[in-house]
Amino acid sequence: MNLIKDFDTVIVDLDFTIWHGSQPQIWAKSLVSPCSLTEDRITDTNGDYLRLDSEVRDIFPKIQNLGFITRGGLLNVPFDSQPPVQCLKVFGIFSYFTYCRHVLYCTDNKGSVLLPKGRTLYIDDLERDLRSVQGLHPDVTCINRNLFKSWKELLA
Repeated sequence: MNLIKDFDTVIVDLDFTIWHGSQPQIWAKSLVSPCSLTEDRITDTNGDYLRLDSEVRDIFPKIQNLGFITRGGLLNVPFDSQPPVQCLKVFGIFSYFTYCRHVLYCTDNKGSVLLPKGRTLYIDDLERDLRSVQGLHPDVTCINRNLFKSWKELLA
């Protein structure tokens, strides 16, 4: 497994990469307001929730060039009102992402907006997005989020 410290830039997907829904089809844009935060869980009015991976708060602040690309965007919604951005802010981790912040619509191509900087690592849970990034950026190292249980595995 590649180590985060070996890269100049780390770019991640959000849904099912840094947080996981209470059900397979629960993404940030699926939550119904109002929502509440309890520790590392945002819960909506229906009882559905997103749970932030426990190591994110410890590991992500140490990454100098951290960015995100998500296809969890809604059409005609300003960036700051997009559900994934709202979730990052509620979790208190939005400020960790200093390199790039891309919220795309579900049919957009992540590889087309990814801009590598130095040695770049991209982490996503979906094979099609990993293939898209690798196809357009063969020098970017891609890791499937489903292949590791803990973010700490990328540290040692």
